[in-house]
Amino acid sequence: AGNDQDDDTTHTSVAPGTNVIFQVDVANMRPANQDGAPATDTITRKADTYLLSYSVLNAGGTTPTYAGGIPFAVGFYKDDGDDGVLGTAELLQISDTGEIQAATNLTTPNNLFNLAVRVWIPENATAGDYYVHVTAASTNNPGKSDTVVLKVSVMQVGNIDILPDNSATVVPGGSVLFHHLVVNNGNVAEAAALTLDIVNFPLPAGWTAVWVNCSDGTIMNPATTAVLNPGQSVPVCLRVFVPTNAAIGTTTPIRVVATGSVSSAVGDAVDVVTVISGNLVLVKDVDVGIGALVAPGETMVYTTEYRNLGSGSVTEVVIFDA
Repeated sequence: AGNDQDDDTTHTSVAPGTNVIFQVDVANMRPANQDGAPATDTITRKADTYLLSYSVLNAGGTTPTYAGGIPFAVGFYKDDGDDGVLGTAELLQISDTGEIQAATNLTTPNNLFNLAVRVWIPENATAGDYYVHVTAASTNNPGKSDTVVLKVSVMQVGNIDILPDNSATVVPGGSVLFHHLVVNNGNVAEAAALTLDIVNFPLPAGWTAVWVNCSDGTIMNPATTAVLNPGQSVPVCLRVFVPTNAAIGTTTPIRVVATGSVSSAVGDAVDVVTVISGNLVLVKDVDVGIGALVAPGETMVYTTEYRNLGSGSVTEVVIFDA
């Protein structure tokens, strides 16, 4: 009952996304010499098979919930070596112990079934204590069972990512907008501060870059995301301005960095800007001819044609029609 730890090892400082193994012994505690059991009582002498089940509760005694919806997973294995290490021949999961002969020593039970309980911790499990309740239930006497409580202490792990790496071309005097996604892949809620690594990736003279709101282009001040729960993400954008005297053919990498406000975990990506000689020609025409009169209700079809006459590909092209 409850989350009181039984006489089993506690695993501490367990990282999300890993697994741990507990060693548990199962004994058939209905020996022939049990008090009150007549020597001819065949029920207490016979072997018994125990069905295995589990539940996982948090420190509050409720089923844990966290981002991603993937629960703790628990597997049962026969630990033939009684060493807590699962060899190749021991990787078959089981749901019961098979027959266990009755113990003949109540003080130090013999005829033990060596059970390995493997617990998988989800990637986004929040830091704290979790309790795995493992129950062995008799098949001879369905009302008889015993439960051990295994404690797993999950450590706090920060993991902030910023995605993806980008590349774009721009003409002198132009600008380019890079789209990113900041993702909290850790198990602690935290915001992310957005910066540029100008020490290792300095901007050329006259270049500027600012973090902006992706929806309306306003400058982020401060350049920090909202608090992200584990598994959450938010779009962020970097606007890079190139001076009119930027040399054609210049390629500039910009390292963008997202740093967790709680864990100080760091994620990074690289945006690469190449300066090209852009030369766009835009021609707009209408099918009724210039100066033609059009009566109410008639239709005119406008055609807009644009060509890149420059030396390289042009991205981030915006056409305004007035």
